[in-house]
Amino acid sequence: KWFATKKVNILINNAGIFTDIDRRGRFVSVSIEDFLKIWDTNFEGMKNLTLLYAEQMHDTRGKIINIASICADFPRFQFTPYGLSKASVIGFSEEIRKTYPNLKVQVIEPGSVATDMGYLGIGKDISRYESNTLNHVIIPEQIAALAAFLASDVGNYVSNNTVIAAAG
Repeated sequence: KWFATKKVNILINNAGIFTDIDRRGRFVSVSIEDFLKIWDTNFEGMKNLTLLYAEQMHDTRGKIINIASICADFPRFQFTPYGLSKASVIGFSEEIRKTYPNLKVQVIEPGSVATDMGYLGIGKDISRYESNTLNHVIIPEQIAALAAFLASDVGNYVSNNTVIAAAG
């Protein structure tokens, strides 16, 4: 726990896995082991890291940016391990805002992102990808730029309870 003694001003929680289990969308057939693998990565890690630093960050008016997903908002994915874990990221962020009012807590909800996780990694043609909710694929650098904006001094003027759907 050496890292617990380090001062943190900005925390960006971006861990996430999306698997074939989620693509099938059949929650009743998900094993507990498969569910926990996704849940532990997507929610528990974010929760534990946030709780480790929240009080210290509250005292210094820090910023937390949590990456969720629009899957938390759409019925096709709401009852998948991924969708449930990302909806929990949003709910947990709301609770952290209430518990630590000096913290700036933002949530970014990307749509489809051009990564290997979504089979849209390097070398794939994403220019005509239209089979997702937003009919558009964003690149990781767009999400990083949004997070950098929120983490900056200019980002101080974005409402503390904002959830941003990053459509690209």
